Amino acid sequence: MTAKQDNNKNKSNVNPFAAGTALCQNLITYSLNAFMKNSLKMLRK
Repeated sequence: MTAKQDNNKNKSNVNPFAAGTALCQNLITYSLNAFMKNSLKMLRK
């Protein structure tokens, strides 16, 4: 097996749990950042 074939094999073997976990972490991070920004705006008024 060549190195290129080995790289293609690794890319096609994606762990759905790891991908879902990363997506969930990003959504939580973005929502917390938005919440913090809105909270600061409300406190300033």
